[in-house]
Amino acid sequence: MRGMRAIVTSAVAGALLAGCGGNSPPPPPAGRPPAPKTGAAAPAKIDPCSILTADDLKAATGKAVESSEHGAQDNVCWFKLGEAGKILFVVYTSAPKETFQGARGEPVPGLGDEARWNKTIGMLAVLKGQVSFSITMPPSMVVGNPDECFAAAKALAAKVIAKI
Repeated sequence: MRGMRAIVTSAVAGALLAGCGGNSPPPPPAGRPPAPKTGAAAPAKIDPCSILTADDLKAATGKAVESSEHGAQDNVCWFKLGEAGKILFVVYTSAPKETFQGARGEPVPGLGDEARWNKTIGMLAVLKGQVSFSITMPPSMVVGNPDECFAAAKALAAKVIAKI
């Protein structure tokens, strides 16, 4: 009886273990390579306070960076440019396309996969691969006029794109 119980227990355990692999795809037929995986891997975490340097910001705005600090969330950085004001830089690596779709503004061709400029608030939103980010610098506070603000935001966005 004891031998029969061991055989039944082994058979039940084997059946249960075989069922656990039900979610894995079957192996490719002999002589065929496995199918490529779909979707890109999530990018490494990006620190918004270190991806742009003080030199990057000064070159784009003409103003020295007095300080930088993370916001309430670690994907946010505030760059203080003395009395000129602050630049807000936000990076999204979770649901980047969905986040980008919420941005309002005029399309900006040739910058990332997609980009939009909101002249009213001085915000440039960019989607590049698995990352979206925004750079906000109100023209009256940072560089003086909307055209200079747009040029500075584009220059900063190009630096970010080159680093991600």
